[in-house]
Amino acid sequence: MAPSRSRPIRWVLSAVLGLTLLLAIAPLALPRYPAVSPGDDPYPAEKLAAEFDPALLREGVSDRTVVEIDWVEGCKPGPQTIDGLEAILEKYSPRNHEVEIVVDHEIPRAEWVEPSSWERLVEKRAGVERASAPRTAWRYVLFVPSAGGFFGHTFDRSVTRDGVTTEVKGLVVSRSAHRKYALLWIDLDRLERMTLIHEFGHLFGLVGNPRHERSASAHRQHCTDLRCLMAHPTLRLIARNFAAGVFNHYMTDYCADCQGDIRRAQAYWRANDSPTEQR
Repeated sequence: MAPSRSRPIRWVLSAVLGLTLLLAIAPLALPRYPAVSPGDDPYPAEKLAAEFDPALLREGVSDRTVVEIDWVEGCKPGPQTIDGLEAILEKYSPRNHEVEIVVDHEIPRAEWVEPSSWERLVEKRAGVERASAPRTAWRYVLFVPSAGGFFGHTFDRSVTRDGVTTEVKGLVVSRSAHRKYALLWIDLDRLERMTLIHEFGHLFGLVGNPRHERSASAHRQHCTDLRCLMAHPTLRLIARNFAAGVFNHYMTDYCADCQGDIRRAQAYWRANDSPTEQR
């Protein structure tokens, strides 16, 4: 009798396994989002170059990139987050361009007062003296408890201290937005790594190519490719990458189209004599 009782159990297990595989594989067929101006003809390189920040990507504009990272108490970024950004900067920075990531200061939680606390912290804590270093592209990164429901965002602010005004370009990463997804084996460090690289992609100038920039007005400057770190984090994107996420495998770079845009812009700059002014 034992063999006959085990047969239904095997059928149930097979059905569950089959359904699980279907749920894991089916999202891989989800289509990419519509583009602003789809087409097979390449977007002009000179227009691409105008979208990117030459201080970070063009030879001869700066000699080094310095990224200063501060965090509110309880929000310190993990090593994979830092290493992920360093790998991106090393990959896309111009030749013979130095990259330095300064994991700088922990900010007491008492200084975090909602709303718009990140703005006050940028004005108070950003190391604006680094901006005056010769031929240095300085960017400021701040890890905070929350960012208004967003995983993160970029900013460009003017900070005045002692009568001197400095333009501060950088980004904010929210701890609470990531923590609610970091359950069981889902790694918080790797989740924040994706957001940091995504937001730094915006600092580079991605995505401004209408061939693969999303057409939806609320999601402009994001990639149509669901396998790209520059895609907007929607339910379709999460579904497409769910199976990999279950096994703690997450995207660490931009898609081929976004990478190609950076490389084409850099090639265009190299072919021209006079560097574009810093933005």
